[in-house]
Parts: sequence; C-alpha cells; structure tokens
Amino acid sequence: MDRDADDLAWNGYDVAVIRGRSALEAAAFYLRRHPEEIYRSVIELVGMRASIPVAALRWLAGEALAGAAEDNQVVIEAVPPGLRIGGTFEAMKTRLNAKATIFVDRVLVDEAHARLDLRLEDIDIQVLSETKTQIGALIRSGALDVSQVGDLLAELPDMPGFIVDAHGNRLSIDLMRHPTLRENPRLQEIVGLVSSLVTVRALETDPSHVGVRFRPLPRGVLEAVEQVGDHVIEPGLRLARGALGRVKTPGVWNSMLRQLGGDSRRSPS
Repeated sequence: MDRDADDLAWNGYDVAVIRGRSALEAAAFYLRRHPEEIYRSVIELVGMRASIPVAALRWLAGEALAGAAEDNQVVIEAVPPGLRIGGTFEAMKTRLNAKATIFVDRVLVDEAHARLDLRLEDIDIQVLSETKTQIGALIRSGALDVSQVGDLLAELPDMPGFIVDAHGNRLSIDLMRHPTLRENPRLQEIVGLVSSLVTVRALETDPSHVGVRFRPLPRGVLEAVEQVGDHVIEPGLRLARGALGRVKTPGVWNSMLRQLGGDSRRSPS
C-alpha cells in the first residue's frame, strides 16, 4: 500500500485528502464526511468531556511540517490510553527517527501550575545518517539506554526550565514555567480564573480520538466565586466607575458612583 492510500486507510479518515487546505476548510470537509462527530461532541460536553480525532492531529502535524524534509514522516497513533508519536529530527549532525508511546499519568492546572506528568514507553530510536557520528555510534551499539529518557534529560546542562522533573522513563512538564506564560501576568490571571471554574482531570485516548475529561469547580464554589470577583467583577466595576466619572451629568451619577463603591465626585459646573 502506498503512502497516500495508507493515509486514507488510517482509521478511515481522509488525512491525505484534506492536507493543504485551511483549518476551516479541513474541518468543514471532515464534518461533512463524518457528521457523527457533531453528535459525539454534544454527548461528550454533557458528560464534561471533549475529544479531537487523531486524524486532526495528523493533519495539524502535516501542515506544521509542510516544508520539512521528505523523510520526516510523522507518526501519531492512538494506543489507549496513550498516544504513540514519532518523527525524524537531527541531533549532533545525525539524522534520527524516534518513536515513543506517551501516557499522561497526572494533570494539574491552576493559577500556579499547568503540569503534565508523562510516562514514555516503547521508546525506539533509529539512526538514518550513513555518516559515522558519536551519537550514531552510541545508539547503534546500544551503549545509550534510550528507554530511560528521563535520566538522560536530567544530565543535560541546558535542560529547559519547564521540565520540572525527569527520571527513569518519566517527565514532568509545567507549562506555567515556560517564558510565554511565566512572563505574562494577565495570561496567568486568565488561567487561574478558568481553572477555578473547570479544570482538566485526565487526558486519554480511544482507538480514534484523544479525549479530555474535565472537572467542574475543582477548588470549590467559594474559590470560584472569589476568582470571579477578583478577575471579572472588580475590574468591571473599575471600568464602570471610570466611565461614569467621565460623564458630565450632575447628581444622579454621583449617587450611582457611591453605590458602586467609588468616591463621590463633584459634577462639573
């Protein structure tokens, strides 16, 4: 079976057909071919779940790597409850092909964390380069134990700061430590607000979808009310007070401002 036919055969989804289209065009095409996804989405939302077809992840990966080398064939396959991911890359002047099955053992999302505890199984790395290199020799000889990827990462002098723990075949990634989130207080406030109302309980797969299970009010009703008050109601009142204070209408606005908790302002003469 050639590659295009193989793409069409993956779980019955038309990955090859929708490549090269815009995201909206691809989504519309996919839903026309698979209207059952709409019904599935409604049922899942009622049960505090959401899912994305594995085929959509393949399409996104294909679009992201559209200009990459021809041998960069990305593998994304559901291995319930995990996800097998693979692809080609270059390290230390050596072309490698790597695959691993990833399991998400724990998810923690709140105002201070966006942490995923990952476990990697069935790790396989193949050397594609014909040129002899140090990393290629270590992998081919078996001297490099790639099954303990956490131990390897822990020894790197420049391990990314958002990898908060690495040992054995396990990694813990905290996205709130990535510079994009760490240096954006407003985004942190939004994450804190949303996570007080609903948070991610688990990530898992079935044979054709990657699913997310949600938990409502994970820190209780009082915490949710406090977060809404801090990040929605109070900023809204400040904006309202500022807007009302700029209106040149006597008397009644001062009364409204006092009710909103603002200082009484004299109306202009």
